[in-house]
Amino acid sequence: MKLTNAFFILTIILVQTVKIVNVQNGIEPYNEIMNSTFKIQDLSGRPIGTAFLFAKQSDKNTSSKDYILVTANHVLRGMKGDSAIIFLRKQMKTGGYEKIQQIIEIRNNGNPLWIKHENADVAAINISVPQIDALNLMSPDVLATDETIKQARISTGYQFTCFGYPLGKEANEFGFPMSQNGKLSSRIIPMKQIKIISLKIPIDRGYSGGPVYFEQNSGVKTNQILIGLVSSMLSIKNQENENEDTAIADIVPAAFIKETIDRLKDKN
Repeated sequence: MKLTNAFFILTIILVQTVKIVNVQNGIEPYNEIMNSTFKIQDLSGRPIGTAFLFAKQSDKNTSSKDYILVTANHVLRGMKGDSAIIFLRKQMKTGGYEKIQQIIEIRNNGNPLWIKHENADVAAINISVPQIDALNLMSPDVLATDETIKQARISTGYQFTCFGYPLGKEANEFGFPMSQNGKLSSRIIPMKQIKIISLKIPIDRGYSGGPVYFEQNSGVKTNQILIGLVSSMLSIKNQENENEDTAIADIVPAAFIKETIDRLKDKN
């Protein structure tokens, strides 16, 4: 999507170590989560999935920077070969964006370089890519905890937003992701016991690995909290009326994403 030149008034606050982005009412939220979401595929072009990047400190030269790539484990597992392609974006001085096709290493002689969670469909891997600081990538602090979910009073029926690339489709020529809204249809906490969050949302293949977040509007601000990532999708057929089919997505809770990232850091 094309970004306007409106000035966004942002206030960053911490609640239980989760970063919440607040913006003034009436202005489209500045979306770090959208800016951190990218399309990923193997060198053959299939399968296509979604990944998101977290910024982290780098000790390398200024021409590249280290990031943590997070996606569904089955997305990386399904890719052939030692390399994958991620389609990045670099903001230009003119205000537009340049789409960058970057090859990253996901295996070493057939051995996975990523860390997977033993109890959830989530994977994390360190990657080094061209400098893209202008996109203001999110940090792991945006990940929800049980406590922040309680404070936000998130419950069944609340609306969530998911970013991804349905069947590989991009929102525009710059490679921004498509978005889709859905409603929570299951319990959400305690995350480590629930293990899977069910979301009623019409999404297609290509959303796998995409981030899912919740927006809380108080009238003067919008809070954004990253709830989890898309693991799988299921369409339930209505035998009497095909126009009333139900689409359900399984979401890996943020607690498992945080554990996977922590284990990746421990590995290094």
